[in-house]
Amino acid sequence: MASKDLIEYIDERLLECSICKGRLEDPKSLSCHHSFCLKCLKKWVDTNGKLTCPTCRKIDSFPIGGLQKLPPNTLLKNLLETIKQHEKKDDNECTALSLSTCPSHSQPLQMYCTKCKVPICIECTEMEHEAGNGKHELINIVTAFKMFKETSEELKKSANESIQKMENVLKVVSENTNKLEESIKTSLNVIDNTVQEMVQTIKKKRDEMTKKVIEIYTNEREGYNSPIRQIHEIKDKLTTNVDSLNELLNSEPSTAMKSSVLTTLRDQINKAKEIKQNDSVRQVNFIRNKHLTEIDIGNVTITPLANQNKWSFWNSKV
Repeated sequence: MASKDLIEYIDERLLECSICKGRLEDPKSLSCHHSFCLKCLKKWVDTNGKLTCPTCRKIDSFPIGGLQKLPPNTLLKNLLETIKQHEKKDDNECTALSLSTCPSHSQPLQMYCTKCKVPICIECTEMEHEAGNGKHELINIVTAFKMFKETSEELKKSANESIQKMENVLKVVSENTNKLEESIKTSLNVIDNTVQEMVQTIKKKRDEMTKKVIEIYTNEREGYNSPIRQIHEIKDKLTTNVDSLNELLNSEPSTAMKSSVLTTLRDQINKAKEIKQNDSVRQVNFIRNKHLTEIDIGNVTITPLANQNKWSFWNSKV
């Protein structure tokens, strides 16, 4: 049976809602692991317009479906249920123990049956709780109360140790959660920086290759310009000589025979014959790296934290 002192201690340390200052009702947990009454959280959000922790002020995302979809604090919920059961049992037992006389025989309650776990009177020891048949074991009520107090102290000590362990576990879980969130932020920043560096590298490579293509084009174009100029020069001279020959054919024979146009024209024709068509075609091509779409910028992994705080649940017997 839990003592009132123990229940009050647990109420103050674990089961008090920091909003209403009363015992938690339908406790809901935020991501920071602080818990509050569901109805208190609703009033808090209505007043502040957003979901922030009333204790540490951390901003939380509003759950789809409303605040009732927040995860329940199972540990606190079980504690609340257990304490309610003990309080109900304590109330019933206190009512019975407040009677100084046996309800059946109106005699003082001077004995205690350890088998039935009830205080009894002397007449009960001779009738309903007769010793010796193995079904009842009787001791003095004062001795029973002394044993009760000793057991209560042991239970209180064990409960306080358990509470301290649970607080330590909650602290470690909170610290490890914060470290996990920090590692997520760091990883996202590293990924973003890596991609930015790759973009800059690719842009630099683009500029280098663009410059190279222009240089190749300039050199190749110059190779075409020289024969083109030569061809235009011979063509122009042939055209001029043909025009001159046409004029001579319409002139006096003596004038025509004095001209060297035929020799000049013959030389230009021979030069034209020396020009050969270059059938080879040179062009610039960009060959794309087939692995370009498979650039490996790194891997995302999850590893244990260095010198991480370890925690576990425990079993204890009282």
